[in-house]
Amino acid sequence: MNENLLSVIVPVFNGGHYLSKLIESLIDKNKDIVDAMEIILVNDGSTDDSSVYCEKLALEIKQIKYFSKQNGGIASARNYGLKYATGHFITFCDQDDMVQKAYMPFIEVMQRNHCETLISDVTVSQDGILRKQNRIVLDEVCDLNGINSLVRFYIGGRKFPLKYRLEQEINVPNSIWNCIFSSCVIKENNISFEAFVDYDDDWKFCLENVLYSKKSIFSKRILLHLED
Repeated sequence: MNENLLSVIVPVFNGGHYLSKLIESLIDKNKDIVDAMEIILVNDGSTDDSSVYCEKLALEIKQIKYFSKQNGGIASARNYGLKYATGHFITFCDQDDMVQKAYMPFIEVMQRNHCETLISDVTVSQDGILRKQNRIVLDEVCDLNGINSLVRFYIGGRKFPLKYRLEQEINVPNSIWNCIFSSCVIKENNISFEAFVDYDDDWKFCLENVLYSKKSIFSKRILLHLED
């Protein structure tokens, strides 16, 4: 199995018409690593013509790997994509996202600081205007002590006393599309998505990756632009 630098996993459900914009942004922003990047589309039992869009894109763009499965929800679609991911680093997009920045500068920060999980800030489009969330105001590397604080944010916020404080007051996003993960951490610790309710599959996946990472990093730079 050939190993890539980065795998981008995209669950698809009745949203194939969004994909061209996402794929275009992925390719355009990542020309420097495009030959070392794979885009994994997982059609999760769509009931519209999403499969037609996926198949067309897979024929046209060599970086795309296309898979189709019975409907099982977004958590199962992401897990399906993880089975076939060959990248050293893994990230996720939703079908209607747009990539704002190149991935390589984020990956370089992870490599330089020996970090296995990266969490970035995001923008959200509100009434056509991009607004930065400002949840992360500093670039900050968390070692095991900082990870202790980060985990407490994930499991209950600031109501828990923090033995080791982070350099910034932060509202950690419970999401995975603003993160980059190490595939080694995921595979060695059998980390996967489990559907509880709504966003809890993101929460568990992020929490476990942080727990098993020797170092994690916050990035104040923006990785994705999300539509409201």
